[in-house]
Amino acid sequence: MKLPDAFNKLLQKSPQKEEVYLSLVLEAAAIGAAVWTLSEGKKPHIGEAAAEQVEADSWEKRLEACDRAIARLAEKVGRDDFEKVVLGLPAYYLTPDDNIEADTQGHIKTITEELELTPIGFVPIHQAIVHMIKQEEGVPPSVILLEVGPDKTETILYKVGTIVGRVSIGMGDLVPEFERVLKGFKEIEVLPSRILLYGSIQETLEGYKRDLLKHPWPTRANFLHYPKIEILPQLALAGAVSLAGASELVGQMGTVAEEAHEEGEAIETEEADENVVEVTPETLGFRRDVDILEKPVVAKREFKETLMQFVSGFKLPKIQAVAVPKSGVFVLLVLLLFFGVVGWLSYWVLPKATITIFQVPKTISEVSEVTVNPTATVVDVKTLTVPGRKEEKTVSGEKTIAVTGQKDIGDPSRGTVTIYNKTLTGKQLKKGTTLTAGSLSFTLDSEVSIASASESVGSITFGKATTAITAVKLGAQSNLPGSTEFAVRDTSTSVMIARNDAALSGGTSKVVTVVSRADYDALVSDLTRDLIAKAKERLIDETIKTTVTDKKFDQELDQEAKELHGSITISISGISFRDEDIAFLFTDLIAANVPSGYTLRSSGQRVNATNVKLQKDGSINLTAQYQGQALPVFDLPAIRSKLAGKSLSQAPEELKAIAGVGGVEIGKVTRSLWSKKLPVMPGNISISVAVLE
Repeated sequence: MKLPDAFNKLLQKSPQKEEVYLSLVLEAAAIGAAVWTLSEGKKPHIGEAAAEQVEADSWEKRLEACDRAIARLAEKVGRDDFEKVVLGLPAYYLTPDDNIEADTQGHIKTITEELELTPIGFVPIHQAIVHMIKQEEGVPPSVILLEVGPDKTETILYKVGTIVGRVSIGMGDLVPEFERVLKGFKEIEVLPSRILLYGSIQETLEGYKRDLLKHPWPTRANFLHYPKIEILPQLALAGAVSLAGASELVGQMGTVAEEAHEEGEAIETEEADENVVEVTPETLGFRRDVDILEKPVVAKREFKETLMQFVSGFKLPKIQAVAVPKSGVFVLLVLLLFFGVVGWLSYWVLPKATITIFQVPKTISEVSEVTVNPTATVVDVKTLTVPGRKEEKTVSGEKTIAVTGQKDIGDPSRGTVTIYNKTLTGKQLKKGTTLTAGSLSFTLDSEVSIASASESVGSITFGKATTAITAVKLGAQSNLPGSTEFAVRDTSTSVMIARNDAALSGGTSKVVTVVSRADYDALVSDLTRDLIAKAKERLIDETIKTTVTDKKFDQELDQEAKELHGSITISISGISFRDEDIAFLFTDLIAANVPSGYTLRSSGQRVNATNVKLQKDGSINLTAQYQGQALPVFDLPAIRSKLAGKSLSQAPEELKAIAGVGGVEIGKVTRSLWSKKLPVMPGNISISVAVLE
């Protein structure tokens, strides 16, 4: 009997889907991701890549960035069945011998578990870069790598593909420290003329590159000529880790091929460099029957893990080509069995969903008199006393303010006058002698002699001399017209007078802003206040003492300027207390105020001190105002059972009916034919709790 075409298609073996591998580059402020495959000839093919910034320096935010990067990759390649992953790690997550630091292993375990990934190894980023250059250029490279991290910069020198030096540089001015490190490689006759920078903050890398390019390297270190300085982009790092991972995986396949060859089998492979550190799950923080984060494993979680292991190991029987009997009953039975198993898996076992429940916190407040004692070492609940800590620190800062001083600038009026001597004796006037015309004053530019007056019958001829004068004050008011009469100070006009034949000119003036002593004092005062606010933390204001130890100003006194820029260094001392100590005192006081079904939140506490009074014995009495938050406690197993099988529209209503729930966020239901319905098995519903801020 000939089967219908539809049946023939069902019985045909579907082509096997090519396995896709994932690479994740975990850096402090950014995540790089790439997918890659191995062709039949064991040649790696690097596919799409994506990068995501980490919003804050925490592993929780890195997990979120990883999730976003993988989602972008899934959208680009049209599939999301990434399982096996190779990790690229910077030096600051590794020990000096390139093993993963113990405290980092737990975070990596959390990331891979949450993202449902299977780690097959890791590679230090610097090794991946060198391997990538070797693959591209065909020869082992000589290169200097600068790995810029959050707290330090790692200098790694490779000579013909072999690492010969690795030195850390602290935060600060990179160029002189880098020069010092290069000079320390005394065994290197000629340094590699290629410097590569990489890291997770692009702005920092650009700034370092600019500084490095300005430095005269051939005259300061053992360079044959000026080195080429480049920045490796984030996506290039993901590609390098992918190449290294693919090379190691091919190498492992080569080992399998050798074993198979001994048994008479033939497997094609090619030689690969050792770039990825092959690790067991235990090396990355996974332990059999032990949780590295020391969280209890409840029975339901064990049941879920056991069930998923069973499901992952469950394989449908392959349909072999068989002779179909004349009756179609056998084919129908096979089809029914097939669809029955698929339906059971897709309805009961495979569906997964993630739900986030937002807690609505309740504010808990209390006020009490508290004593801060600098000599105490522990919190005394009976006497409401907390230890006080004497702190002293030196802080520096700089500031720019607008100047407020004013000053007249310009030119004085100038001209010549004729001085008349009315007496019969000669007169001598010194340079600087003052002449006045009304309220205006002028001075002689030089010493002058005036002859005596001469008499004749019925008349007298005054002695006279012409000389230059300059106005005492700036401004156009001294530009007097011709024939203005001047008096000589301290001399009667009956003895001497002066008169200008031509008008005086050249007098101008304007008011400008200049740096004044008051501006100096204001800058020091403002900057001191800013530094105290920045440095005091929990210092009690009434105990703070400050001393300005150094101050510098960019502008001089009376200098014309619009702004004054200066820097100061101050020594600040005082007594502080810890908010946690105050909160501990209030534990018993506020316990009665916590509603039933709520628990006091360990973070988010605020303490405000008022009515501070210094005592003769050095202690401080104050009124402490404590404000904390109580969070609702949810029975998550009961909630999972309640939501199991509910539609996505019903679930929020069910959750909002629970006291303390302020919002719900339901993720996409995966591995299910019913995308609008939550999994039927409660264990397949993952619930996380967040605080509604």
